[in-house]
Amino acid sequence: LNKYLNQKGFEAYTIDYESPDVMNMYKLINTDIRRLGIKQCTKGNVRKILNLKKNYKRKKSFNEFKNKYIRITKKIKNKEELVKELANYDYIITGSDQVWNKQLTGMDEDIYLLDLPLNKKVQKVSYAASIGNDQISNEELQKIDQILNDYKLISVRERTLGEKLESISNKEITTVLDPTLLLDKKHWLEVMSKNKRDEKYICVYMLQKNERILNIVNAFSKLLNLKVVQFDPKKIYENEMKSLYTSGPDEFLSTIYNADFVITNSFHGMVFSILLEKQFVAIPHTTRSSRQYNLLEILDLNNRMIKDEKDYKKYLEEKINYKDVKQELERIKKESIEFLRKMEL
Repeated sequence: LNKYLNQKGFEAYTIDYESPDVMNMYKLINTDIRRLGIKQCTKGNVRKILNLKKNYKRKKSFNEFKNKYIRITKKIKNKEELVKELANYDYIITGSDQVWNKQLTGMDEDIYLLDLPLNKKVQKVSYAASIGNDQISNEELQKIDQILNDYKLISVRERTLGEKLESISNKEITTVLDPTLLLDKKHWLEVMSKNKRDEKYICVYMLQKNERILNIVNAFSKLLNLKVVQFDPKKIYENEMKSLYTSGPDEFLSTIYNADFVITNSFHGMVFSILLEKQFVAIPHTTRSSRQYNLLEILDLNNRMIKDEKDYKKYLEEKINYKDVKQELERIKKESIEFLRKMEL
């Protein structure tokens, strides 16, 4: 979104604020027992300690990408500094991704909802905001709806969230594309790593690990007679070539682009498979599948979601027609661009 707005003539910056509750997940020792409980905290901390060197290298890779490609502000240390910084802008945009998922944002929920004492000249906008969880209580909806009263423009990423909000208010809620889809294939080719493997492979990108996923990946690996490249710190699948856990976004992109096939249960794994025109299958995430289904539905790619586990061959035989997909994507993109243009009116 930052890149797209700057391309269109805005002077756009990403606010470099690191929420304590959010960043707690990335510290060496996670002390957030309040939200995670002792058992989950302990298990996660043991895993972090075992992967300390890898985690350091991974963070370094991400920071290098961020500093190279993202226009960013100075470091913002607290809410007071944040409010002061936001006074310098005409618009402040919250989004995208799970900025309204209080399980992630914790005590800083009000910040990501822009429920802040801002200067009246600052216009609030949400772009492709998401709650992430498919289940949301009426109480949470009512709270979000009330805060949205002083927004200039409101958009969400999942149609289901938009429908729920519209059902309890008279606000205009627009469903827009994830901002990664505002940029075309050419841009992503420019920022990706130029590294390329000699051997053919399947790229596997998972946000969850369970027995079903293991069985699906292993089955495709045998059918295609290809090794697996994945992003977990340890070996998971039967026929692995390499783990790319320490890689940054540039290598993540090139790994998808150069793969012979992609398997993912991640929304953005799907997004970049589509943008880079790869043959892929998706596995529904157990708690966040609505955004996966929404995207596949609007691009007429419902047949890429694995439902029938008795016949994997059909997913290999039914090739994706990217000519049709690109045409539909361009049509839908226009609606998202039109939403952003309203900021200039």
